[in-house]
Amino acid sequence: MHHTFYPSRYLLLLFCMLAIPATAQVKRITDSLDNLLQTGNLAGTARIDVANKLATYLVRKNSDKAKALAAQTLPESIKLDYKEGEGMANMIYTMVYQQNGMLDSGLAYAERAIRILPSVPKKTIEAGVCYELKAMMLRAKDEHSASITAYLESVKYFEKAGYTSGIADSYVGIANILTARGQYDEANTYHQKALDVYIQLKRQSFIAQELGNLGIVASRMKQYARSEKYFRQGLDIVKAEGDSSGIADVNSDMGEMYVTSKQYAKAIPVLKQAEAIRKKTNELKNLSYTLNYLGLAYEGLGDKTKAIAYMKQAHTLAAKLNNTTQLQDSFEAMSAFYAHNRQLDSAYFFSNKFKLLKDSVDITDNKAAFNALLVKYETGKKQQQIDMLNKANTIQKLSIASRNKTIGIIIGLFITTGVFVAMFYNRRQLKQKAAMQQQLIIQQNRMTEAVIEAEEKERKRIASDLHDGVGQLFSAVKMNLGGLMERVKMDREEDRFLAEKTMALVEESCKEVRVISHQMMPNMLLRSGIASDVKSFIEKIDSERLKVNVEANGFKNRIESNVETVLYRVIQETVNNVIKHARASRLDILLNRDATGITTVINDNGVGFNTQQKDGFTGIGLKNIATRIEYLKGTVEYYSSPGKGTSVNIWVPVT
Repeated sequence: MHHTFYPSRYLLLLFCMLAIPATAQVKRITDSLDNLLQTGNLAGTARIDVANKLATYLVRKNSDKAKALAAQTLPESIKLDYKEGEGMANMIYTMVYQQNGMLDSGLAYAERAIRILPSVPKKTIEAGVCYELKAMMLRAKDEHSASITAYLESVKYFEKAGYTSGIADSYVGIANILTARGQYDEANTYHQKALDVYIQLKRQSFIAQELGNLGIVASRMKQYARSEKYFRQGLDIVKAEGDSSGIADVNSDMGEMYVTSKQYAKAIPVLKQAEAIRKKTNELKNLSYTLNYLGLAYEGLGDKTKAIAYMKQAHTLAAKLNNTTQLQDSFEAMSAFYAHNRQLDSAYFFSNKFKLLKDSVDITDNKAAFNALLVKYETGKKQQQIDMLNKANTIQKLSIASRNKTIGIIIGLFITTGVFVAMFYNRRQLKQKAAMQQQLIIQQNRMTEAVIEAEEKERKRIASDLHDGVGQLFSAVKMNLGGLMERVKMDREEDRFLAEKTMALVEESCKEVRVISHQMMPNMLLRSGIASDVKSFIEKIDSERLKVNVEANGFKNRIESNVETVLYRVIQETVNNVIKHARASRLDILLNRDATGITTVINDNGVGFNTQQKDGFTGIGLKNIATRIEYLKGTVEYYSSPGKGTSVNIWVPVT
């Protein structure tokens, strides 16, 4: 059974390079930054820096506001080509999604931040933090080797910056993975390294964190009295600090220890306390563990109804968060529950689910390759120490050089042998998995192209019918009505006014049919490229009714026609929504293409709407936009509230 791992509980403070754990002090800082942002005369990169700094402080207490600030600074940074602001905004998105358990989104933004921050001056620590966040999310997906690689990258950047607290954080992550893999002695070594650093820095919350982690390892080694001692020491510290999240963490893991040692009556109250705190603070990423342990505790006490109810809650939440580790736990627990109660069909079903998920992890994450990563890191550390001794002691230079050479040869042979064994063991499985994934991607691309092609053909048919059918009928009505007005004498002023008004409506209808048919024709999309065609489409909008500003960067070369067509349709649909519903007087459109994809930001100053209710809208406009962007494997996000306008952020990958 897996268990809760403590992420760096005050990772936010690490980002800001602050040693201010007191909540009151953090609140004073956020209030000051917010006031500066609202009332200060800030613009350009200065405003971006203040907004990003405020967002990093708000991630833990108000993630929605932090995300909204990043939604402002990211497009502004791209527009100004301000790499520091762009990298920090992507890091804030990573922090928010990691905290909320949205692992895939968090990993996507982490990759974007990692591509930018290492090359930004004085952002070495932030680069290390992004690697650490990436490692934590990969750990949650049970991708252990990839997670270890990311942790070791974070250590590299923290060592470069001389940031010992960050190094200790990464040691904790490595130790937690070792614990999950049953390598308890190695896990104790890394936890002890981290604890020594935190004691030296006098960081009470982190000391509590490591005592809890050592309690977990002791529980895994069936040293339950020692485990409870560690948990009690950690609990005293987090209670003194007033850290409710820390209290939930310690109680959840202490409850798991009680369940493992069959002390079910002791487990219930501490797990209940952890559940209440995590639901109150909306800390969903670890709630599934707590619910699963409650189910196991009630099963141990013979309360089958509560047991399966909690297990099902845990499974539902783990599936919602797509957390592989928690899903394995829930499958394993429910399989055992149904087996104990002789419901063999259900037991077999969940047992099979557990084995399939566990096998899918084992295929890509074998022990030989995993251990090779740690050996390589430890070897590198030893080599650094030897190099320092070489410089300091010239007398033993020859003997040390000879020893280094021998050590290098031995370690090189060990690593080569380990890698060879790992490659031999995994070769067939990896080739099969890669082939299946490639076929799936090809089929998805073919289906996407077929859907887009069919849709454009249907648009062309409808446009032709409008132009040749309805358009011609309106033209005939206009001609006949004109002839009728010439033949019939109208003495009354009201009759002449009605006739002229009718003629004007017919003329307006002819124009409207012509505009609609031209907009729907796919050929117009391929004339000049997406940037030029969007500008051409915007020029047809009445500027007195809606002032539109379009800015496009990086579109020197044409993009793939399918991508161009779908993106144009999405922008066209979004602009039409603004015209129909927003009652806006200004619309800004930013198109930016870089090496990874196209970012489109559409802002209006209209009436806005409640984004929490967008799934309940009866219209199909927003659903069409989401479906089209999903075809392109992109993302679309809405930021709006009643009376404050709307911002639509779209990103699609291009090659």
